[in-house]
Amino acid sequence: MVLAGPAFLRTIARALIALAMLSLAQSAVAANVNGIVYGDGSPLESAQVNLYDQSTVLLQSRQTDVSGAYQFDSLAAGTYFLNVEPPTGSPYATTSSRQVDVASSDVALDFLLVSASYKFSGFIRDQYGTPIDGLRVNAGGQSANGEYLGSSGVTDSTGYYEMVLAPAEYRIDIQ
Repeated sequence: MVLAGPAFLRTIARALIALAMLSLAQSAVAANVNGIVYGDGSPLESAQVNLYDQSTVLLQSRQTDVSGAYQFDSLAAGTYFLNVEPPTGSPYATTSSRQVDVASSDVALDFLLVSASYKFSGFIRDQYGTPIDGLRVNAGGQSANGEYLGSSGVTDSTGYYEMVLAPAEYRIDIQ
C-alpha cells in the first residue's frame, strides 16, 4: 500500500474539507441574546420578546419571567431584530424593532417600556384612495432621559392603523 499516491492525497484532501466544514458549522452557532424588560423602571413579567431575521420574518418569541428576563439560545452569527409586546392590559406601548448583531459572544439587550399616554392612528391609502392592507407602521424615538421608545401597528382592510405612544418625538417608518 502506497501512502503518498493520488488516492491517498484525495483522501487527505477530503478529510481536510470535512474538518473545515465541521469547523464552519460549529462557528455558525455563535451566541445567546438575552436581557431584561423593564416597565417604568421595574422588571416586567409576561412581556413577549420577538426575534426577527433581516427579512422581518418572526423566528422565535419568548415570555419574560418574574424578573423581566428573556433569552434566545444558540443563535447563528448574523443580524437580527427584537421588539417587545407588553402584557395585555398593561399601560405600556410595543417597542419598535431594535437591531442586534450576533457574532461570537453573548449579547445583552435590555428594554425600557414607559407608560403610554397618546393614541396615534390614521389611514394609509394609495394615490387612488384605495386602502392598503397589511402595512406595518413603526414609530421610534427617545424619551427625555435618552431611552429608546417605540410602537407599531398594522393597517387593516380599511387602511386603518393605531398605536399607543409615550410623550416623545418620533420617526415614522412604513413597511
